[in-house]
Amino acid sequence: MSTTEQLPTKQNSSSTKLYLYLAFFIYVILIGYSLNIHEQWRDEAQAWLLVRDLSLVDLLSILRTEGHPPVWYMIIMPFAKMGAPYFVQNIIAVIIMAAATYLLLFKTKLPLIIKLALPFSYYFLYEYSFFARSYCLIAFFAMAIISLYEYRFQKPWLYALCIVGLFNTHVLMYTFCGMLVLTYLWELYQQKQLSNPKLIAPGILMSVGGLYLLPYLFMAKMTDEFAKTVSDSTERIFKAIEGGVAVDNGVALALILLLVCAALMYKSPKALIILAGGLIAVFYILGYKYPSTGYRHKGTIFFILLVSLYTGQVESKEQLSFKNIAYSYWLLFVICLVQLIPSFKSYAEDNSRMFSGAKDAASFVKENNYQNKTIVGHQAWATSAIVPFLDGKKQFYYGECERFGSFYRYDSCFIAGKWAYAVEYTVDKTYENFKDSLQNVVMIFNYPVGDKGMRFMDLLYQTPEEPIQSDEQFYIYKFKDGLK
Repeated sequence: MSTTEQLPTKQNSSSTKLYLYLAFFIYVILIGYSLNIHEQWRDEAQAWLLVRDLSLVDLLSILRTEGHPPVWYMIIMPFAKMGAPYFVQNIIAVIIMAAATYLLLFKTKLPLIIKLALPFSYYFLYEYSFFARSYCLIAFFAMAIISLYEYRFQKPWLYALCIVGLFNTHVLMYTFCGMLVLTYLWELYQQKQLSNPKLIAPGILMSVGGLYLLPYLFMAKMTDEFAKTVSDSTERIFKAIEGGVAVDNGVALALILLLVCAALMYKSPKALIILAGGLIAVFYILGYKYPSTGYRHKGTIFFILLVSLYTGQVESKEQLSFKNIAYSYWLLFVICLVQLIPSFKSYAEDNSRMFSGAKDAASFVKENNYQNKTIVGHQAWATSAIVPFLDGKKQFYYGECERFGSFYRYDSCFIAGKWAYAVEYTVDKTYENFKDSLQNVVMIFNYPVGDKGMRFMDLLYQTPEEPIQSDEQFYIYKFKDGLK
């Protein structure tokens, strides 16, 4: 029995097209609405401030410490340099996710039931569309590769550009893309086409488009510094699998779904190699090298699995063996269903609650004309979230590092752990460095000052509710009048 007979894949009927257009319309409306309800947070601010305040040369130099390839920054940089409003990058992310979903629905040969489910899974509907980060490009290039994979030898240049694009989205996709390149070159070898310039030249482009990142990303000093903070590696790997497959519905369920999917791909060895190569690197980085537990990183597992399954479908089609890959698609459908609840729950929560207090705090600063004062921040990685909402190119004085700046720097101050100092440390440093102009100083912290410090401070503002990103609840202070 063929895949076509087991899963609804015939997509040329008018009723099927209606379902696809309806799904696309609903999806675009939902993610478009996110532009009105989501408050940007520090990770979104960091990318915008980097491209706004740095030259191209300086940007490329500092990205090594950020752990991100440059493609997302190159997309948003022209807008930031031209003075476009901050939320433009969120519009760009929504457009990219809409394009990814269009490719999914109208340009891929995935089964219809998968097409109708995927747009509303967690990473399509929420994580990669609400937040203006490079992760939206992972979804776009993954869908582009799926749409082109069956025609990779007929459209090698376009396929190669998509591989290079995916290489340049995030370090977590690096070895997965490498596996796609290796299987492409292996297939050329099997077909005795390595001497064919029309096919080997795109292969070289894929390789070069990824290999240049090796020293650029993996030799950065911050890689070792981050690794020092990682513990409980096995637990972290299991949590990554849970997040990437079942979101927050249990490690056991996620492991079962992933392992059964992989087991059903045993008749598609190239696809299994692509899957294993991609996942092993993600597990290694998230388990041993990087301390983040964010869903945005775990979502790479979801897209690696999705692309690998499709390469398995093509491989199975070539071998006229469909059964196992059809069962894998049913499991993928189950994964989409499992993600529906956290997907819409997160969407609804972002609609009903403040995600970050940065925008509200910035509004208070502007409304009270504090923008022209010296603004002191503590824990720059958090308070920098406020900066893009202010007019001009305002810089904060970051007390724990005793310097002015806009974006956060992963440098000696970070390595020394000064960001973990109590807010009173910044109060003391502010007093020492600005004691002759205390009435011109406003301080913004993401934790409240204790009773001892409040003898010298007046609280001007605090975020009215605890935001979803709980460490972006801000408190604004000034020194008491007459203090010397």
